[in-house]
Amino acid sequence: MKRKIKPNLNQVTIGADPEFGVLQGGQIVEASDVLSEDEFCDGECGGDCGCDQETIDNGDCDCSTDCECSYHTTFGLDGSHSVFELRPKPSLNPMLVYESVHGALKTAQRMIGKGFTWQAGSLVASARDIAKDNGGFPIGGHVHFGHESFRNMPSNTLNLVSVILDYYLGLPVVSVEDEVRDMERTCDYGQWGDIRGQRHGFEYRTLPSWLVSPAMTLAVLSLAKVIGENIVTPAQRSRLLKAIDSKPQPKRDNMKAIRLAAFEARELCRALPGYKKYAKFIEPMFKLGEKGKLWYPEGGMQAAWRVSKVTAKEKRELIKAAAEEAKAAERIRIRMEREAREQAAANAIKHEQELALRRARAQQQREDARRMAAVGFDGSNLLRIGEGS
Repeated sequence: MKRKIKPNLNQVTIGADPEFGVLQGGQIVEASDVLSEDEFCDGECGGDCGCDQETIDNGDCDCSTDCECSYHTTFGLDGSHSVFELRPKPSLNPMLVYESVHGALKTAQRMIGKGFTWQAGSLVASARDIAKDNGGFPIGGHVHFGHESFRNMPSNTLNLVSVILDYYLGLPVVSVEDEVRDMERTCDYGQWGDIRGQRHGFEYRTLPSWLVSPAMTLAVLSLAKVIGENIVTPAQRSRLLKAIDSKPQPKRDNMKAIRLAAFEARELCRALPGYKKYAKFIEPMFKLGEKGKLWYPEGGMQAAWRVSKVTAKEKRELIKAAAEEAKAAERIRIRMEREAREQAAANAIKHEQELALRRARAQQQREDARRMAAVGFDGSNLLRIGEGS
């Protein structure tokens, strides 16, 4: 018997624009020094790289609409041209976003070439730079959430959403980052509550770059999906806020407190509706945090992306389930819209009937009043009749 997929009308689209940087010979190299300027957004490059997401969102990208550097571009420079930025294709399915990330990194490898060491996380810097407090390039892993109810959110609602994301998404992710690198980044970026409204919904900007490995990438995207679909309605947001009402958010520069708070945050995440569907992708990150380990893989970012792979069976299962769920949700949406139109028409008819009834009653009252006035009955007659009895 074919299993029915329960439709989910709260489906949220997940997107992202994570960053990574490169080193050569232990020295930081600016991204714009790796790839020549004419390989980037001039509207005629015909390549696979282009404007950073913020430039595109602000409408400042000079790309022509048919240039491969335009909105669909998956690899390019960030706004400062210091590091590289990926722009995977948004999707209802985090697995497809992951696949887009993987494809963008393959493009990056082809264009950047050999001889460079890639870095993700909070900071592009060598161990020597960190030891000497020479700084580096801070990088992030912004996550985008898309849903009709997320568009044009008032600032007070966005602030409440950021509180939820800080606790349910921020704590588990930040807790597996290196403390020193995280502190360097949070001097200027990655504070709690860093959220920005977008045309599609909003962008959560607190996270460091989770491109450290395929496993962490899939974990973050999957967790974002679960949380996103639990904050669509005011009632959902109220439930999540109530669960953390008595749990103060640790200060952003206190990694010890962050890691302690993350234990309870993980348990709350595990209790969220929809978590079990993505648990096998999220749990590797949660287990790292519970063991007090960091998310950096042995061999570095490039080695991890070459050897780590989601099985074809897992990919097919998730894609099929998401497609069936999307179709079911669309059918429900169409039916609800039809029922809403029918109900609106019925309400309009009922309203007209009530108006007609009120008009008829008012007319009857006026006629009764005229008849009583014609026979000299004004109501005071009742008093006189009573007095004479």
